Amino acid sequence: MPDTTLSTICELQGVYHGCIYHQQAIIASSFPQGQSAGLLSALTMIEQVFDASHSIEKNHDEMYLLQDGSMLAAYRINDNCIILLLTDIKLNMPLTHLRVKLLMGKWLETTGSKIKPPPMAPAIRATPVISPSAPEPESPIVPAPTASTATPQDAATLQKVEALQKLLIHYLGPAANWVFSDVQAIWQQRHGATLTNLPQLVELLLPEFDMETDRIGFQQQAKHIINP
Repeated sequence: MPDTTLSTICELQGVYHGCIYHQQAIIASSFPQGQSAGLLSALTMIEQVFDASHSIEKNHDEMYLLQDGSMLAAYRINDNCIILLLTDIKLNMPLTHLRVKLLMGKWLETTGSKIKPPPMAPAIRATPVISPSAPEPESPIVPAPTASTATPQDAATLQKVEALQKLLIHYLGPAANWVFSDVQAIWQQRHGATLTNLPQLVELLLPEFDMETDRIGFQQQAKHIINP
């Protein structure tokens, strides 16, 4: 049954491969067999990010990552499993997410695990651009979760967090909103949202850069934000 459900998901427009992760194991996959170890490692990391966001009552259940000119889309379904898809960079994200929830809901119901119906979403949700050089999305962009939704301890911390987010957007484009939201959740859980812990937030953001020059530039400018 999971193989059938996954096969149906992979027939969605813009989806190349997919896998279903449940209880720390990949239970169905259309990826080449040689990628199993890497997929499991990536899914473990993605699960930790989702857990971190849920622990601070941020119910993020989707994530998008650049992957060699394509995109990895991860969806957490009813806290039971994660769907990881290799997709086209121009994937219709809102529609794909909705269809994945519906298909997985049918499968989970047959196995005795109930899933809540997908919420009524607006016609257009955020469609992030992966990099500044990527084509602009055709659909309007609804802002992703930003620093203002966080709970830093004081206004000064919030101001600097927002400045760091804007700096990241300068380097990574609109997709930085989603990257920053996920990394910020991990930072708040591990270190706490305080002025003295802002350098740790910067360190967590550095692996998001592919180009060393951009990484160095971001790091230098971030230091000026933290210690003007």
